[in-house]
Amino acid sequence: MVAALDSFAAPQPLLWAGTDCRPLVIRAIGSDDADLLGAFYTALTPASRLNRFHVGIKELPPRWLQALTHPDPDDELALLAVAEQDGRAACIGEARYALDTETARGRDFAVAVADGWQGHGLGGRLLDALLQHATQRGIDQLHGDVLRDNLPMVALARRKGFAVATHPADARLLRVVRGLQPSWPAPAAAASRWSSGQRAAH
Repeated sequence: MVAALDSFAAPQPLLWAGTDCRPLVIRAIGSDDADLLGAFYTALTPASRLNRFHVGIKELPPRWLQALTHPDPDDELALLAVAEQDGRAACIGEARYALDTETARGRDFAVAVADGWQGHGLGGRLLDALLQHATQRGIDQLHGDVLRDNLPMVALARRKGFAVATHPADARLLRVVRGLQPSWPAPAAAASRWSSGQRAAH
């Protein structure tokens, strides 16, 4: 049974250090984080922004920042990784899951990490936090769309137990799927279920 999602609080801030021992805090996003989040995405390389949004953009439009910094607490979780850079706080990672119209009991997830912090374990730590929170809330599964040539993200998803399936609607993408509850199929079966359902829907 799915828990009462509207009564489930966001995780408490977590102090963490990557493989290079640089300290940071992982915390829930706040409504006043638009500038922090906008600066994060503007500073990413074009390739990293493309991996996150699958479209070529230089900076996030104000309406995107408004939506991203005001997640629905009933159905969504958004986390920021924040570190001190040049004497001030800077966002160096973002992760979230959100309600997906494809499956009411599943959530679509995304993770992005600053280019200078990639390869130090932060993406995996952010994904672990999403998985833990979603599992505790009784969410059935997490899934995400990944560009085929985003090999580090595909490898990370596989390490975290996600199955990888062909996307039926976009040849550029792969779909990664992980069941979270005992009633959900094993990874390969979950990916097959999603792929079959999408083919029937199109």
